[in-house]
Amino acid sequence: MKNYIVIIVLAGILFSCSAQPVPIQFGHDACDYCKMVIMDPKFGAELVTDKGKAFKFDDINCLIEFSKEEKLTSENVSHWLVIDFNNPENFIPAEKAYYTRSASIMSPMASRIASFSNAETRAKLSKTWKEPEMIDWNGVQEVFK
Repeated sequence: MKNYIVIIVLAGILFSCSAQPVPIQFGHDACDYCKMVIMDPKFGAELVTDKGKAFKFDDINCLIEFSKEEKLTSENVSHWLVIDFNNPENFIPAEKAYYTRSASIMSPMASRIASFSNAETRAKLSKTWKEPEMIDWNGVQEVFK
């Protein structure tokens, strides 16, 4: 009987420490950087630390600024995630996403950056924005250096 209790307790500890993304509850969750309620399902980001703590953001610039202030890097972050603009509310890995920056993009905290899961969709939608700049994850980080 004691062995079962130990197994259950250990399983609970391991499960509670898993570094898994947590869906953003739009209209309810607040940005962990600017404290505004996250409203727009086409934008948003999340980072999950290697200890399993999830931090939610309403715009990619909040994620970048928060990670700089907290000194979070790939060494202590398990997941860098952004919302797929063309597939609202769905996370994609930030490092693999395709980004467009344009003055025409009305993001919540004025990053003016939209994230996409594939280059074709990005190219198609970017034609509708004024002077689109195609960038990658490193380019996003450079914008907010």
